[in-house]
Amino acid sequence: MKSNIKIKLILLTALTVIFFNFTGCKTTNTTNPNDTESGASKNMSEPIQTTAGQTADIFGPRTITADDKSYFFGISPTDSNYISDDEWANYKLIGIKSLRIHLQASHSWDDYDKVVQRAAKEGIEVMMLVSYESYASKSESIDLGWGPIMHFTNSLDLIDVLAQAIPHFKDEGVTAWEIWNEEDGMWNLTPDEYAALITQVYERCKYTDKWDEDAVIVFGGLDAVNVGFPQGINGTAQQWLAKFYKTDAYTAFKAKYNRSPFDVMAIHPYNTVDVDTNLDVTENDLESAIKGVALNTMRKYGDENMPVWLTELGDQNADDVKNAKILELYMKTAYDIPQITRFHWFKYYYAGSNYSIVKPDGTPRQSLYSYEQVVKDLTGK
Repeated sequence: MKSNIKIKLILLTALTVIFFNFTGCKTTNTTNPNDTESGASKNMSEPIQTTAGQTADIFGPRTITADDKSYFFGISPTDSNYISDDEWANYKLIGIKSLRIHLQASHSWDDYDKVVQRAAKEGIEVMMLVSYESYASKSESIDLGWGPIMHFTNSLDLIDVLAQAIPHFKDEGVTAWEIWNEEDGMWNLTPDEYAALITQVYERCKYTDKWDEDAVIVFGGLDAVNVGFPQGINGTAQQWLAKFYKTDAYTAFKAKYNRSPFDVMAIHPYNTVDVDTNLDVTENDLESAIKGVALNTMRKYGDENMPVWLTELGDQNADDVKNAKILELYMKTAYDIPQITRFHWFKYYYAGSNYSIVKPDGTPRQSLYSYEQVVKDLTGK
């Protein structure tokens, strides 16, 4: 979901401080505007053990725990409403265990049912992403000098869709829901707007209307792309999240339920790993970016032991060898961080982009085989 990052790198870095206060949540996202893609009552201020061999039941009766890596290996499919047999076959080949599906209002839920049901047969978990694509959204354009930023003005209308979608897809097998996407970036919501959305979703889903008390509610993946920040720490994303934790809606929810209104933090730390022409590592700021953007702030509010999911991460290098090596480094680095329990590569095939792990004709790029080998290396299978 990142295009022309190199071209915008210098300009975006310079604009970071200037434009942040303009909207309350300045963006450094370079997303293509034509694409977007948990337990009910556990007090998240209590420490969750993440030492190997220990578990912490933070999702009610579900078996997902803070140190569980069994569904770590994930990907965004080419299309959310249809996956070909060849694509399913490659998922099996490389060891995919989790899918990030975009719920789009332009497609029939019957199509999504088929995808979710097939995923269940393949032993693959499904997380559903809901965002401006999932309902009749309204937005206004804000131009920061490098491209249009879409600020959405009716995000609370999404709740009516979720009131129907979560119970429906619970029966089909969807276990997790990511609420919005890169709200600090291109698909812009202010911290106050996002806090109002996610607190109401969580309360109605878990406590009042009880759409699915076992659902895993995932914080919308933060746009944390590294555009020249020290240690890869996107200062704009960091500030946006700090403001979220100070909103009236968050404060009221925390006072009422003694926990945060989400079960998992999500982040998209693009551009934090790189290699040179000899495949020697020139940058690996993945861990420092995650800590600096999210974990350090989360710690102040008792969420330091909450699981973190990388719901998007990819590399747009046209060099197949470098692309595959960067994928390997991202996966292995993320796997070694105890709190990261999901890793969704972006993406299987993305038209016109080198993020894809297959070519336009469907033949594998080297990164597909790299994914397969990393799974074998990390699982011993």
